[in-house]
Amino acid sequence: MRVTLHSRADRHGLHCHRAIGSARRAPESIEAVKRIRIVLAAILVFSIPVAASLYLARHIARSTEFERVEQLARAVLARTATIALQSQEATQRLQGRTFESPCSPEKLALMWAIDLGSSYLQAVGYIQDDRLKCSSLGDHGEGIPLGPARFVSVIGDSIRPQVRLPMVPDTDLLIAERNGTATVVHPELFTDLVQSTDNPWVGVVSLPDRVPLAVRGDFRPAWHERLPPEGGTARFVDGDRIVVLHRSADWKLLAFAAAPVLREEKRMTALAWTLAPLGAVVGLLLWLALLSHMRATRSLPVVMRAALADDEFFLEYQPIVDLDSGRWVSAEALIRWKRPDGTLIRPDLFIPAAEDSGLIQRITERVLELVCAEAPALFARHPQFRLSINLSAADLATGLVVHRLRELTNQPGIEPHNLAVEATERGLLAVDATRRVLADIRALGIRAAIDDFGTGYSGLSYLGTFEVDSLKIDKAFIDTVGTDAPTSDVAVHIIEMAKTLRLDVVAEGIEHPEQAEFLRGRGVRYGQGWLFAKSMPMPALLAALDSAADGSAGGPVTSVE
Repeated sequence: MRVTLHSRADRHGLHCHRAIGSARRAPESIEAVKRIRIVLAAILVFSIPVAASLYLARHIARSTEFERVEQLARAVLARTATIALQSQEATQRLQGRTFESPCSPEKLALMWAIDLGSSYLQAVGYIQDDRLKCSSLGDHGEGIPLGPARFVSVIGDSIRPQVRLPMVPDTDLLIAERNGTATVVHPELFTDLVQSTDNPWVGVVSLPDRVPLAVRGDFRPAWHERLPPEGGTARFVDGDRIVVLHRSADWKLLAFAAAPVLREEKRMTALAWTLAPLGAVVGLLLWLALLSHMRATRSLPVVMRAALADDEFFLEYQPIVDLDSGRWVSAEALIRWKRPDGTLIRPDLFIPAAEDSGLIQRITERVLELVCAEAPALFARHPQFRLSINLSAADLATGLVVHRLRELTNQPGIEPHNLAVEATERGLLAVDATRRVLADIRALGIRAAIDDFGTGYSGLSYLGTFEVDSLKIDKAFIDTVGTDAPTSDVAVHIIEMAKTLRLDVVAEGIEHPEQAEFLRGRGVRYGQGWLFAKSMPMPALLAALDSAADGSAGGPVTSVE
């Protein structure tokens, strides 16, 4: 794990040659792929906010239009209920009195009075043998033939839709009858409350026989199939119409409204003209941010090559502690980069750039050079101490690093037991090559560890194929030990896995005493983190170890095997 703290290391020591030659350039085909990816990224970064704004415009327009059309359907149903109540009241008044005959002058006068006092009834009358014998319009002699009723409503009214009377021959009327008393309604009264420039289709249909009672426009029979079995409201688009069906459980009626989609499209266009420019601005800002990041990232390899030549990289060392004794038994060598103006470049920025540009092996080469220069003084005073060196996936893909490590152990003052290598779990994907390289490294007498364990793809049987000595549990899992977090048990599982494989465990990122105690209680031998020490340059590491050896602090152990 590469931690971000910085200081110039002591460069005065044994001169060590460069372990690796010139960096390999990325093939032109890779560069071409990168350029294509950049273009695609630009298109995506700019187009996604614009597309999202257009989608939002359509969503808002459609939702708004559905709400409007549903209000029309509910208004029609409410008007239908009002007309039905007026019809009931008229029937009750006529049947609540006794007359000499069904069409007596007294009854005709009452019919007339009811007609005048009603806001929705066109006429009130008397029906016998399917004939309108008389009404508030007068006595009709032998009666006007009406034909049989089409259906009976839930309140017992016999309904005759689309009836034409001689006095209004060009108008279809709706007649409701109960026990001979009839009320006549103009169908437009069910729908005349709807005033809209797009002339929506609205109306009322009886259920379950689907007889149109009052319809302005058209009612497509297939719409009825879209109504949920349990009733309620259905919303859908049918061709050129936005349709809402609303069922009345009390009246067994279906009110509907269907408006042209053209209005929705106009609304969407108006919204798009507002939202799309905002999306374009967001996309432009994102693209500029991405462009700035890409320029910085693409320029890093160029600057990095010069920095390697100018010795701008240095090492810091973060101690690894024996959890039982608290003594520093080893340290991880961490590469740092400081520009001439004092600017510190974060490892999480330049390490990925080095991997992408093929410079990561040059970085490893620099680490080996610095260890070669700084470590002999450390090992001369603390011969059992160990330094861990991070290896990248590229280092593990070839045997070149084995040769360089052999050269390092041949330097005066550096023994194989003084060194360890750390490979991230994600760097083990080239299984066959990595297995050979790790085996060759251990054959030199150098220990091997898997770093950041738990963040990659390894399993118990998979790990058993690699020759390693220890696992380092990633800080993300250490942060959650002893908590209720979903990943709080991961560290425990890793510890048990390591015990099964007979591997040492190093817990990274320990920051609190409770974490150290929790891990110690579960058999974890080593820990690393700010609770014990931050990374430091070699002089500071030596001073701390010397002080411990003099008795002012716990000294280093004699062996970490």
